[in-house]
Amino acid sequence: MTKVRILTFGCKVNQYESELMAELLEKEGFLVVPDGIEADVYIVNTCAVTREAERKFKQTLRRIRREHKSSEIIVTGCYVQLKPEEAKRLEA
Repeated sequence: MTKVRILTFGCKVNQYESELMAELLEKEGFLVVPDGIEADVYIVNTCAVTREAERKFKQTLRRIRREHKSSEIIVTGCYVQLKPEEAKRLEA
């Protein structure tokens, strides 16, 4: 079973969307794991509203890359929508 960890930054809309993603992933047979459990896939639900939220998710993204080199990382959320070119560079 593929383990997925969802990390959420930003507003209540992002919180809701992350909860919805978790429900849908579980329905499809994925195991959504809490913090502290290594995952096969990390979904980072981003925010671009404040610089602080942007700084925090970028810092978290670097940590995931460093600590979980074999895991897949998916970046989603309003940062990706507002800054698609920069988001592509972050995913690379």
